[in-house]
Amino acid sequence: MLAKSEGRRAKEQAIRRRKLVRLLKALRKLRKVAQDFEAILISEWWEHFQPSFSSFSGETPSAGSDTLNSLAIQAMSAGLAHRGGLGIARMLVRQLEPSLHRGPTDQTGSKIKMASSG
Repeated sequence: MLAKSEGRRAKEQAIRRRKLVRLLKALRKLRKVAQDFEAILISEWWEHFQPSFSSFSGETPSAGSDTLNSLAIQAMSAGLAHRGGLGIARMLVRQLEPSLHRGPTDQTGSKIKMASSG
């Protein structure tokens, strides 16, 4: 009898561990996607304002400068976002993280039953 309860306890612990690992992976992915979104948003803002501070009046841009400027803006945006940025990614994660704990739901908020893969 004792062996059965220990076996059951070990199974339950293994299931909890797998759920925790899945949750941590999902949280890591959510953080990355939120940071990438923030980087794209910052990049778009900088691209919009870039012409106002990038060249002197009457100066003709050199060949390839648009491409280099765009790459520089993307790199700066990604760096800024991955170091905390404007807080947009943090805000998104804070709003979306509870849904990771609840699991997938449909538009009405009803839990979706997932087919087990194991």
